[in-house]
Formats: sequence, C-alpha cells, structure tokens
Amino acid sequence: AEHLTEAVRLADRVAVPYLRVQAHHQLGAHLAALGALDAARHHLAEAEATVERVRRRVTNEVVARSLPVATGAVADDLVAVLVRLGRLGEALVTADRARSRALVDLDLERGPAVDVDVARLEADLDALYDRLLGMDPRVTAHDRRRFDALAREREAELQRRRFAQGAAVAAVDTSSLPACAPGRLELVYTVRGQEIGAFVRDAAGLTYVGRLATVAAVTSALEAFHAAGRRALALAARRGAPPPATLRPAVARLAQLGALLPVSVRERLLAGAADELVVVPTGPLHAVPFHALPVGDAAVVDLAVVSVCPSLALRARCAAGTPARGHTVLVGIDAVGLPGVLGEIDAVRAIRPEAEVHGGDAATLAAVCAAAQGAACVHLASHGIFRASAPMQSGVRLADGWLNAGRAAQVDLAGALVVLSACDTGRSVVATVADGEEVLGAQYGFLHAGASAVVMSLWPAHDQACRDLMVVFHRAVAAGDRPATALRKAQRHLRDTHPHPWWWAPFVVSGAG
Repeated sequence: AEHLTEAVRLADRVAVPYLRVQAHHQLGAHLAALGALDAARHHLAEAEATVERVRRRVTNEVVARSLPVATGAVADDLVAVLVRLGRLGEALVTADRARSRALVDLDLERGPAVDVDVARLEADLDALYDRLLGMDPRVTAHDRRRFDALAREREAELQRRRFAQGAAVAAVDTSSLPACAPGRLELVYTVRGQEIGAFVRDAAGLTYVGRLATVAAVTSALEAFHAAGRRALALAARRGAPPPATLRPAVARLAQLGALLPVSVRERLLAGAADELVVVPTGPLHAVPFHALPVGDAAVVDLAVVSVCPSLALRARCAAGTPARGHTVLVGIDAVGLPGVLGEIDAVRAIRPEAEVHGGDAATLAAVCAAAQGAACVHLASHGIFRASAPMQSGVRLADGWLNAGRAAQVDLAGALVVLSACDTGRSVVATVADGEEVLGAQYGFLHAGASAVVMSLWPAHDQACRDLMVVFHRAVAAGDRPATALRKAQRHLRDTHPHPWWWAPFVVSGAG
C-alpha cells in the first residue's frame, strides 16, 4: 500500500490521465482486498472521474475504444466496492453509466463532408460484403476467405480515417436514473472476473444478486444453443420443417441459461407481480434471448413484455423523445436466398396501405435515407451482415450498398420505430473501454440516429417464419400496441405453429420498447 500511495502522489503531480487512472485503480483494488472499503471507494472513484474527463474530449466510438486504459475493471471494481458498502443505488448508477456512453453522449452533426478516401473505402467494402454473403454465385469458399482478409484490411484503414476525423461533444448527465414504473422489473447485469451478478429494481426498491452464473457457462450454453439451431435450420432446408428431435437440445440449452434469472425475478413473474421486464445485458449476455428463457412451465414471454437496452440511461433517452407521427417506409430487397422478402413487404403493406415502398433497384441508399427522415416506422427487409472486426460496418443490404451503423447514424430518425427484418442485426461487439463497455453493431447506428425502438435479430431468421411474425407484429402496432407488446403477441402466435425457438424467438426490441 505504501508504494501504491506514493505512485498515486506522483501520478497526481504529473497529471497524465493514463498514469493517474492506473495508480488510483491499483491502489483502490488493493485497499478493497484488504477490506478498507471507504478508502478503496475514494481511489476507484478518482480513477473513474479521470476517465470521464478524458471521455468528454474523445466521445467518438473509435476513440473511446482506443483509450490507453484497455480495461473495464475500473467501473467493475467500483461497483463491487459500492455493493459491499451497501450503497446499491450508487452502485447501479455507476454500473449503468459504464454502458454505451458513446450512445448516450454522442451527438453527431448530420451530413458532414465525406472524405474522398472514406467514400472509396466504403464502396470497396460494400462490394466485398456482397461477395462474402455469397451473392455472387461464382465466388468459392477459398475466395470468401480471401475477401474476408481484404475486408479486414479495408475496415482497419477506414477505422483509422474515422479516428482522425473524430470530434468531441459535451457529455450527458447520467448521475441519476428515472424511477422504475409500477409493474416493471429492471435487470442490470454485471460481470466481475468470471462471475455474473444482477441489480434487480422495481418500483418498491433495489437489490443485488451475485453469483448467478459464470461467463464460461453462459458462453458454452449459447454456443450449444446456436449449434442446435443451425442444425435444425439445415435439416429444415432439406425436409421443409425441423425434425421434432431438434427441439429438445435447444430447449435444454435455454434451461441452462435460465440460471441468469434471479429467484426473486422468477417468483414475481410467476405471481403476476410484474408485467414488463427490461434487461440491460453485459458482455456475452447481449446474445441471450431472455424472452425465451423458461420460468416454471412457461417462458418469460408468456409472463411479461420483454425489451432490452444497452443501458437504463439510454432507454430513458429513447422514451423521453416525442414519438414520430410521420409516414411508414417499407424497404424490400429480394436478393439471393431471400425468396420471401417481397411477400413480406406486400403483406405489411396490406396492413399499412399508406406506406411508402422502396424495392429492387429503386431502394438505393440515398432514396431510403431520404424517405426515412421524419418517418414514424422504417421496415427494412433484406440481407443483414455482422462484422465483428468492424462492428460499425454491420447493417442491411440496399440496392447500391450497405446501410451500416455509421451511415444510419447520419439519418434523422427521431422517435421512429425501426424494424430490421434481416439476419444478425442484433449481434454486437461489446468493446471494453477504460470505464466500462460500448455496444457496437447495427443497432448502434439506428439508436444513435434517434430511433425510439429497434426490432432486431440475434441470429439468422428463417425466411417464411420471419414473414409470418412481421405480419402479426405490424398488425398489433397498427392497432396501437407498443413495439415490445406487439412483438410478444407475434412470437407467441408464431410459436403455436413453429415451436422451435430458432424460428419464433430470434427478434428482440431494443430501446424504449
């Protein structure tokens, strides 16, 4: 402790943010291990405050991921100390503040001048993504590996360009959270080391439950669930429907993931004490279909309306905006492997006859982005792509390119409902930064653009099942239901004919729900 105290004194004196964060963090963690919790809290809070001051100058998402402190342990350790001190409200605010700060803080100026080299790189990547998805039948598996390597090179170069163009903005105050509405349960997950815990909040109070599961166990169960789903999808492609035997392993993996739900949450759901569940995941939990987890003989979706969001602060921002009252935009690209897209658009248009429809060669980036300005609902049915190596490049295919997260962020979607009826649009990279994590992927761009809610998929959606689900979903929204309520109705309806969760459960609502 004596040496670390001297390191803190020297770091404060030279005023180098990186050194100051490291010194205060190390001393705080050491004091916490010794049981000196108040002193530990002071130093960990100093480390977090230093990072916050840096972030206000570098809020661009690429810069945030490039901060010299390559760990989220500052916030994790501070939350753990606050929980041990019994300061649960402060711990929850600290944990929530560490989530997706770029989404809460960033206020990109719309329509900036496009650098010529950036435009060239984006055009190159658009073509490479088409080839990676097999949209060119002449492309072999060997070619796709080569194109993936080329795409990674272009993505890295594009990130360097965007880093150089990053601009700072004022931070949003997230020092407190709005009260939890009656009938709602909020689950905010935390990870420290391998252990997963959760804050449980309702209108009556706040508790913390630790040691729900381990990261390794959740990751293993998710991988097995996805393997079972892919096998069922492959068999269905040959036989027309998934064999009944493929349902059991998928359900078994969901039962394993059910350990993520604290006992108190299960009891309240079964007792009908809550009709809405809001989940703030962390790390690998962003890929968990919480609405499909079993509770007794039912699933969560049978007991409550479920929505997810990167943070409670972001959810409050989404809910605070004025709902858009404009038109509906329907976009459909009937590309290779998507025979049901045009039928889906026709079916939704029958529900929304006033909708503005863009399809085929007319569904260009410029036309769709222009039509989306001020829209109340934007429905995009096409191929989706997720790029872990460059998550801001993830998005959906249009006629002349990809509407990725970066491009979507430039569209004014204030208050709009965005429906991404495509594969993998809900997948994210959880980028660890100095004081927490940033959730980067297709949803980032649409939420950043001001969408109140984004309907997105956690895994590849079955083409026909997706069409059936979207018809019921839009019918419920048109009747006045909230997006999360409408999705719940659609999923329960689809499950009657398609009981395999890979068919009925891929979509979730992110945002205000």
